[in-house]
Amino acid sequence: MKPDSTTQTNERFPMPDDSTTQTYITDDFIPNRTFELIRDIVHQSFLPGQISSKLQSFYSNAEENVISALYYMTNSFFILDVLCRIVCSPNLKTILTDILIMFDIFITLCAIVWYTLQVYDYHLDYLLYVQIFRVLGLFRILQHIHAFKVLGYTLNFSKRDLLALMMYVCVVIIIMSNFLYFVENTNDFTSIPETWWYTVVTMTTLGYGDMVPATVVGKIIGALSVIIGFLLFSLIIPIMATRFMTLYDMTDIDDFNLGEKEAKEECVQLKSV
Repeated sequence: MKPDSTTQTNERFPMPDDSTTQTYITDDFIPNRTFELIRDIVHQSFLPGQISSKLQSFYSNAEENVISALYYMTNSFFILDVLCRIVCSPNLKTILTDILIMFDIFITLCAIVWYTLQVYDYHLDYLLYVQIFRVLGLFRILQHIHAFKVLGYTLNFSKRDLLALMMYVCVVIIIMSNFLYFVENTNDFTSIPETWWYTVVTMTTLGYGDMVPATVVGKIIGALSVIIGFLLFSLIIPIMATRFMTLYDMTDIDDFNLGEKEAKEECVQLKSV
């Protein structure tokens, strides 16, 4: 006689005998228990309350997670850049004598030490302050941008004009602040150095409104500061803009001529072949 499925299951999964009850595992036991387990997991995980709480926890930490990811990505990029420059450099003396490269190496070492201390939950505040200077590494990336190079050349060529502008602005700030302090003499304008802030903000036409003159003469001085600042900046900025566009066009022409020269050389080489 062939044994039924229940007998075969009991032989494979024997259960200990009890004095009061005896448990049998049937063919439907394992599928039923599996179905109940899956049902409980789905029921606990996909309830509306559970979904909303999980979404809230995700979105509450989303900004912090994104900032941390960008933080580690940028630092990894700069660390890899420094290592590649050290390994691929034909002469290490050039690296040791370059101030910018040594500064990058110093910032990179501070970043590595700071990460290592974070792993062991030990923090040094002064290393965190040193990490502020890592943003200066962006200037190395900007050096490879064409427009940024032209801007650097423009500032270099216009340094005399910029120095003259700064001198004029400083003279106007000192004179206007002196007059305004003695005219107002209120709680907002407590000293002449404090009045410098109002004059700078007024000359640049920002006008934050944290310091406001109350007298008629003070308002007239503020209006004169706006007019003088507008005239000074309007005289220098167009000159710099013209120089920037001229240099930018010249570099575009040079690049175009260089590209044409290389193309002609390639055509000559192809014809010779």
